[in-house]
Amino acid sequence: MTNEPKAMDRATKMTEVPARQLAGIILMIGRIGKSAVTGKCEALLAETGTDTPTYGNIQMLARRVDTFNLALSNAGIKLPATKTEEMRLALLLVGPETPVCKNCGDLGIDIEGGDEPILAEAGQACPACMGYLEGSGSRSPYPAWTTLETVPPTTTVDVKTVRGARIPIDEEAIRSEFRVDAGLDALLKSEGVLAREFLLWLFHGPEKRRFAGDPRGALDVLENPLAAARNENVLRNWVKDAKAFRIPQAEPASASTQAEPPTRRFAPGAREKLALLLSNLFSSSEVRRLVLNYTTDGEEICRALPEPPCSMRSLVDAVADEWIARGLVNDDLFAELIVARGGRRKDIEEVAMMFKPQPTDAEIYNALCRLMSSQFTTILYFSGAAPGTFSGDSAPQSTRATELVQWIKQDPGRRERIIADIRKAGSALL
Repeated sequence: MTNEPKAMDRATKMTEVPARQLAGIILMIGRIGKSAVTGKCEALLAETGTDTPTYGNIQMLARRVDTFNLALSNAGIKLPATKTEEMRLALLLVGPETPVCKNCGDLGIDIEGGDEPILAEAGQACPACMGYLEGSGSRSPYPAWTTLETVPPTTTVDVKTVRGARIPIDEEAIRSEFRVDAGLDALLKSEGVLAREFLLWLFHGPEKRRFAGDPRGALDVLENPLAAARNENVLRNWVKDAKAFRIPQAEPASASTQAEPPTRRFAPGAREKLALLLSNLFSSSEVRRLVLNYTTDGEEICRALPEPPCSMRSLVDAVADEWIARGLVNDDLFAELIVARGGRRKDIEEVAMMFKPQPTDAEIYNALCRLMSSQFTTILYFSGAAPGTFSGDSAPQSTRATELVQWIKQDPGRRERIIADIRKAGSALL
């Protein structure tokens, strides 16, 4: 059992909570709030801003005390401060691994055993009815121990690293194909380390040289660990090191070789569209909370914003300026916005597209040449160019593409329309 919420990556935050777990959340809220929340649990979840909340929505609802108190108030729920905090902390434990009771449907989160709620594990007794807790059926994407690439939860084997071999990477697949030594298994369980996490450390940590890039050697260690570790003390230290291991990041370039960061070529009007989007999605207090929580620079950015009371326009303009200046307008930001306001995904993605680095003339030319003839002809037809601007249909597509690039140089508006048309034809082209 644990009372520490697991960190979530972006993919997990954007995963919708399965219906079974969602029903369990409602039962858990009722178990904590009792009569004070009767008929109001759904109203509380509605404060996430969507009918189909994601794990990220639940986290944002409960992450800050003031946000959660406001949500309770909006839902018409009044609770003692201790119960409010208990419910908030319990919601923070909700994730893909949170088990659900097979008997009563409640979540495996114990609110009676101590000062803070505790997350039980699948296979243990339900804290609500003593029934059997089973996995929720939802799992997170995870790093393959062979390649460090994040893979979908349904991926259980690696068929690329070793030609002709199927390397198990999922915990269940590993344990079904390999008998983990009893002594090693006891150490793994005592330290809370998964077999795949131990393998990741073996294959990418200080011992990686012994395997010469072949993951099958690391799997052999599971069955006969002392042949590699020499004695139990070394093996114990290996397991502890695996527990503390972090996936290695690419080495930064040295000061002498670092290139200047590329200039971002955002679409014209992108900054204004971002500011308008923020004002349409959030209230001024919600904008400030978003800024505070989005990055570690949140407090510093908040201090740079206009003091309340100020107009929404001046606030969102300042936020957009700060985020753009600090290089914070990226995929992570728009993922956060989608988590917070999933019902406005289309509007958010439209603005996100404006912040994609704008393609060069050469990139536009290459994309035009890769279009099918019918797609290219359609783009020319709807370009709005005067008759005779481009060569006829008998001319090579490369020639007409060159003429189109020259034509769009004369007007930024033309350029944006053609880029949008190319992306509609094939989002992977630009």
